[in-house]
Amino acid sequence: NILRAWGAEDPGLRDEAIGAIDRESRRMARLCSDLLSVIRSEEMVEFRSVRYDINGVCREVLANAATRYLDKRFEFTGPEEGPLWLYGEPDRIEEALGILVDNACKYTPEGGRISVTTRRRRERVIVRVADTGVGIPAEDLPNVFERFYRSDLSRSKDTGGFGLGLAIAKHIIDKSEGVVTVESTVGSGTVFEVSLPRRKAEA
Repeated sequence: NILRAWGAEDPGLRDEAIGAIDRESRRMARLCSDLLSVIRSEEMVEFRSVRYDINGVCREVLANAATRYLDKRFEFTGPEEGPLWLYGEPDRIEEALGILVDNACKYTPEGGRISVTTRRRRERVIVRVADTGVGIPAEDLPNVFERFYRSDLSRSKDTGGFGLGLAIAKHIIDKSEGVVTVESTVGSGTVFEVSLPRRKAEA
């Protein structure tokens, strides 16, 4: 519309319009991808349950994040060497943890730290995703897993999110008989803790 109204002869105007089209196209592509993830999660009535190494999944998630955010020079810390076995749907858990790590990267300043650690707690496995980011205000914490919810603090940053990622992650974790909680301090960082059952659920 801008080009039609003002003409495409002005190079500056043309480049500005092309940039706006490119940004909006990318934004819509991300929104479509997020919405498809919601649909796919809801259609997955039963998750498969196979034995897998959660430490290996965590390291893969961190490796992918390190590649995507190379320019931000983050310090990434993963779980201890060696496997930690449990039963579940590794691909979907990797997706959920990927969302949590990506969220940490988006809201952590350049040069910050993102860590993923694991441990056993009786018959469950605890995965802890921590960052040194801007944090989440206390009044927003009860709502962060709601669809399309974004706090004023997150809206003020150019993160490109739609408030769907954490909702998708929670849905996957819930379907996996898990629990996800969040603690945060503005200016200090955020910790997401995921608790997953270790053994295959009995029918």
